[in-house]
Amino acid sequence: MEVPHDDYDISIMIKAVKEVQYLLRSKQFSTYSELDKEITETLRGYESLGDGFERFRVHLTKDAAISHDLQRSLSDMNARCEARLKDFEWSQKDQINDMLPFVGSTSRILVHGCGGLLAVAIACAIQERCGVHFYICEGRSASKKYSEGTGVALLERAAQTQEGMRLKDALMKSCTIIPDAGMGAIMSKVDFVVMGAYCVTEHGGLVHSTGSLQIATVASAMKVPFYVLCETFKFTRIFPLSTADLKQPEESNDVPLVEFVPPTMITLVFSEQGIMPPSAVTAEMFRFHTARFAPGKRKELFFKYIEYVKNSCVVVTFSLCSNYSFLLLSISFFVLISLSNLSFVVVVVGFFYLLIVFCVFCFCVSSCDF
Repeated sequence: MEVPHDDYDISIMIKAVKEVQYLLRSKQFSTYSELDKEITETLRGYESLGDGFERFRVHLTKDAAISHDLQRSLSDMNARCEARLKDFEWSQKDQINDMLPFVGSTSRILVHGCGGLLAVAIACAIQERCGVHFYICEGRSASKKYSEGTGVALLERAAQTQEGMRLKDALMKSCTIIPDAGMGAIMSKVDFVVMGAYCVTEHGGLVHSTGSLQIATVASAMKVPFYVLCETFKFTRIFPLSTADLKQPEESNDVPLVEFVPPTMITLVFSEQGIMPPSAVTAEMFRFHTARFAPGKRKELFFKYIEYVKNSCVVVTFSLCSNYSFLLLSISFFVLISLSNLSFVVVVVGFFYLLIVFCVFCFCVSSCDF
């Protein structure tokens, strides 16, 4: 299964939204199909990072398909992009504010990973809770990107945040980088474990860097809560059962660089939509992927078909009226009236007219991507 190989933060989602917004403002579109195709192509490069980009596309274009005014739809899409960007400005702070009540002034917290959200969370917690202390796993792996380990990279990121710059030496005093082999001994001292995520699977499992499964296993055995900080755009429609199901980076040798943590070992997930258990991730993904079969979706498709029937009738009538064959058809029609029963002629002509309309309708439907 294809999975992300890094802990991307909300900046990647902001970049995608701005690209779509630039597309909407810089190009002219004549049909909805053309617009939808361009947006899909723009977001295609982000597919491997999670289903959040597809959910954004659906939210963006949900009303355009049944709208008669494409320019108004484009204006609405621009407004939705602006609203989404404003939400992103506060999403990280919302997640951290949800986590802060779990952090006391004497809390001892074990951390693993090096994501931007995790770095901000550490800096904010130290700023708000004077006596808190973080034990950061060294995170040495075969990855060339973090030659000194993810722990050092996380501490550097935390120091570069606005909160970290204000804290200065207090940040370093409140954090201790521990060797990965000493994690088991430290586990008995900590109040809970928190880590970021490469992605969260459909059934609430975690995909993260080397060492995540080991930490989760020890935490589960010692009854230590295990929390995950993850934005909802990382929720991904995959269903791995173990690390063996995940596609590893090319640089990976015998030791996997990406591991899977089962949902049974995860206590809570902190996202911008609130605090949720792993089972709530399943409900969120199920709600989105079954939306096309919901009553509202059926109503939308019904109006689409009505629109195609109407357009088919217009096309057929216009084609007949603008063609010389219509003159011959009219002459034949009046000849048949004089020689035959009127009702029979009307039925025959009506039948062939509806047959042509049906053929045009089928062509319209087959050429449309629902």
